[in-house]
Amino acid sequence: MKTKIIACEMLRPEIEAIQKETEINHDIIWIEPGLHATPQLLNSHLKEIFGQLSDCDRVLMPFGDCGGALKNLETGDFEVILPKVDDCLTLLLGSVEKRIKIAKEMPTFFLSLGWLKQEKNIIAGYHDMVRQYGGDMAKMLTETMYGGYQRVALIDTGIGNEKEFADYEKPLKEIFGFEKYPVKGTTAYLKKLLTGPWEESFFRIAGPHTKL
Repeated sequence: MKTKIIACEMLRPEIEAIQKETEINHDIIWIEPGLHATPQLLNSHLKEIFGQLSDCDRVLMPFGDCGGALKNLETGDFEVILPKVDDCLTLLLGSVEKRIKIAKEMPTFFLSLGWLKQEKNIIAGYHDMVRQYGGDMAKMLTETMYGGYQRVALIDTGIGNEKEFADYEKPLKEIFGFEKYPVKGTTAYLKKLLTGPWEESFFRIAGPHTKL
């Protein structure tokens, strides 16, 4: 069965690590992470990709709901398999339950190395606001958007990225006031999506010519 993967660039570090471990070599269509900020645009982009897919029987999509970005996507001559998670970061935590538990303990903003390494990450976004509106306005906007969070959960998925997080800890503290909260993540859920089998309790499967 010919399989393809549609994945956000945010997951590239983990997916490439799984590829090396399992030697899977499915074709991958990478999605620009910035599209998640506008679910309608992400939805339109995914519809365009779906319409162009050929020579494919199965599509693996490590996506959550992503603000409704998957709504009304219609499969072609292929099935689509998705994890039962709200977003990609929950996928890296391993379960929805773990994310809820951490957030209940204290208002927590979740980040992974993949998100931080993007050109338009949260830190770059702040500096863009400074250039556009000045320092005082940027601080006010930052407080409005992130003031409700007391800490940042840095999800370490165990692929040798612990040291890379250190470069981001200082600006996250100085700009947003986030206290560092290291969280042990996992690639197990993502690996199961990419390799199977796909148990109903963890995955949903949309057959050919059906709407998500």
